[in-house]
Amino acid sequence: MRLNEEDYYQYLRLNHALLLFVGQGKDWVSKTMTVDEFLEVDDVQLKFKCREAFRNTPGLIEKFVKKNPSQLPEEDLGIVKGFQHMVSGQFFISKYLKEHAIFIQDEYVYGVLALSDPIEHVTQYASLPTMVDAVLLPFKGKIVYDGIIQPYNIRFGSGYRSSLNDVYRKAKAKYGIITSLPFHGNEAWTGKTPDEQLGYFMGTKANREEFEDKIEVLLRKHPELVPAYQRTLGKIHSTQYKRKFKTLGLAKAWYAILEGNLISSALKKPDLEKNLKGLLPKEKQDWVFVFRM
Repeated sequence: MRLNEEDYYQYLRLNHALLLFVGQGKDWVSKTMTVDEFLEVDDVQLKFKCREAFRNTPGLIEKFVKKNPSQLPEEDLGIVKGFQHMVSGQFFISKYLKEHAIFIQDEYVYGVLALSDPIEHVTQYASLPTMVDAVLLPFKGKIVYDGIIQPYNIRFGSGYRSSLNDVYRKAKAKYGIITSLPFHGNEAWTGKTPDEQLGYFMGTKANREEFEDKIEVLLRKHPELVPAYQRTLGKIHSTQYKRKFKTLGLAKAWYAILEGNLISSALKKPDLEKNLKGLLPKEKQDWVFVFRM
């Protein structure tokens, strides 16, 4: 959920190089100060002022990259250039996952890494969801916050939490969790083949509910996907049957499901396959999901 030590110090130095450039341009910082010296400055308000000027000054990063006042190598300069794709403003932090913290803004969900201290520590372990002001930046294929998070002292009732969870569910289904910037607003299934789209739409219960209409349209457009769709449904229903059969103490056997219905069983798989050939028309025989219990 946070950068490794090497990446953290690299980010810290690049961020301070940019803030120093801002401060020197505004005559808030001595023109002779170096990045190493600025890193040692304890004036939090000064650095915050530089940061606010950075987030509110269009074209500043281009000027920094062009002048390269800190003589950064090309790799580092490329990272700073990517900062122009920052996402800034108010966010809701809704949960902390193993991989990242979840930041929600409008209809988008971002997976954000901490720098050194866990984000929950930075927000003083505020109850979730919590509303914050933050700047999200791309860094080496990931998203980090810029080093400053300002929590709002606002508590949310159960109704608002439920509404935010609904936003999270829909945004995650439509776009996925955004883990790199820039994000171009592409839906999560953009560029996928029809069978990959079906796999995505059917991948979770939330997706199946959210994309019910899209699944129907996809199957009408690509009827060759119907067998895979039916087998996926069968696999989903098999979980319920397995639990039920275990409770009943049934003997180990092979079972076949079609359109959610258990249509045949046998102690041996060849016998089950023989049964299915006698039961089903040829065009539906590959619709069946077979499992062993």
